[in-house]
Amino acid sequence: MAMPNIVDASNLTVDFAAGRRSLRAVCGVDIALQPGETLGLVGESGSGKSVTLRALMRLHPKSARIGGSIAVDGHDVLAMSPAQ
Repeated sequence: MAMPNIVDASNLTVDFAAGRRSLRAVCGVDIALQPGETLGLVGESGSGKSVTLRALMRLHPKSARIGGSIAVDGHDVLAMSPAQ
């Protein structure tokens, strides 16, 4: 029997307000990690590595729009309050 994922992100998107328009910084990222696994993100400067990881922890300003789903240890991160 497979262990449940400790981190599970599906179709993750991150948009930032840019005046009247929005800028899509992350588009359709899927991440699934089981306990004990390690993930390394590799890419060119500006490819969205830091934006992706900050989205998993909801560390973006309120103007950022995070889409898709993010669960950590079975908890819906996008449904949590800032204090949580």
